[in-house]
Amino acid sequence: MRSNKSIRATLKKHGQDFEVLPQVVDANLIDMANQSHVRLQNVARSVLLTDENKALLLAITPASHCIDIAALGRQLHRQLKPAELRDINQLFPGCHPDNLPPFSLLSVLPCIIDDNLAGQDQIYFPIETMQLIRMAADDFHDLLDHALHGFSFSYPMPGHTDNIEHKQDLIILPSILEQRLSALDALPSIPETTRQLLRLLNNDHAKVTELACIIEQDPMLSAQMLKQARSSLYGYGGNIETIQNAILQVFGYETALHMAIGLSTAKSFKGARRGQLGQKNIYRNAVLVSALCEALAKKMPISKRPTKGSAQLTGLLHNLGYLLLAHLFSDEYQNLNKQIAENSDSSIWDAIKLRFDTTPESVAAWLMEFWQMPEALFVSQREQRNPEYKRKHAVPANLILLSNRLLNNYGFGDACTNELPPVVLERLGINEATALACAEKIMDKQTDLEHIAEQLVA
Repeated sequence: MRSNKSIRATLKKHGQDFEVLPQVVDANLIDMANQSHVRLQNVARSVLLTDENKALLLAITPASHCIDIAALGRQLHRQLKPAELRDINQLFPGCHPDNLPPFSLLSVLPCIIDDNLAGQDQIYFPIETMQLIRMAADDFHDLLDHALHGFSFSYPMPGHTDNIEHKQDLIILPSILEQRLSALDALPSIPETTRQLLRLLNNDHAKVTELACIIEQDPMLSAQMLKQARSSLYGYGGNIETIQNAILQVFGYETALHMAIGLSTAKSFKGARRGQLGQKNIYRNAVLVSALCEALAKKMPISKRPTKGSAQLTGLLHNLGYLLLAHLFSDEYQNLNKQIAENSDSSIWDAIKLRFDTTPESVAAWLMEFWQMPEALFVSQREQRNPEYKRKHAVPANLILLSNRLLNNYGFGDACTNELPPVVLERLGINEATALACAEKIMDKQTDLEHIAEQLVA
């Protein structure tokens, strides 16, 4: 595909009516749709796949959906995976891999159209000049009259909405990462213990005995909870022998429930233990941020204070994105871990963003919404570095930001600065001296916290 004119010539040759929308600069497919005021359901996203015999297949879904490569493979009885970049460049010269048109001018590609794209009156698709073509759905399907139909191999993309007014809430990931995340056999499943605990979170009449029973079914979680209850963090002087005693005498129901959700969720991932990007460091930062979030929350005015334990939970899961990337891209992640070890001044957050073209919090927010976790969790993930965020669930997001920056003074976390934004302090109702004092008290308990973090390492 050498030029915009060649695409127009091809479409005219086939007799279709079409319109070329104005050019959008430096945008991915979703940005192009939003800036052109086009519904994502009407935009055709094309992904080039290959199978075990190196046969190519162009899969076309609506831009509002993620392709489920594994599901498509099962339906076609083929072992499908994303095609190599060299194949994409050869068949679609001049096109960005994220913005492929639904056909190649250089070859008639076998293609398959997802049922979720059916039923639209108009279809839009991208060309290499960062523009969208609009045509009637009948003309679009005539153009691809060789395509397979009657298959459903995509699902709604977490974080995406049909309402262009809400585009600031989108979780936008590079397409190659979306493809990997969309392969359900690659994603870690939400732990059954977490699933049961989330049911309690939505049950206003749940009892302490039910919570204790769920925790006790998971020996590792039970041991972690008891260790925390017996630590100096909670200052309880008596003996704690059972989970029910820990809930009643030390934590309280809400704190215990949120703590259990965080601990059970965090152990779902595989990855290297050592290094700046290793599990030991990631879990240590998670536990420190979690403890500091909870300490800061207790200093907030009662009218602004979050539910007991909720700040602790969001803090514990705040850097889950690192663990997910390590789980999905073990070789690339391990190589990056080694590179950072050779350059101790590197920021682990900047290194991840540069290598994967996304941020750890965006990846984690995607997974949280895919797992149907509470909204506060994926919103706080997404907004944890934004000091200007003041909308729904701003408190947990702001607490994570504040905690990470406070821990920067001690060489922990992944914040790029130790500056405490006055607007965040005011929003939370905490002054700078109180915040600094909270951080100092948490660091006094660093040894106990690191012992808890070590238990989370796979």
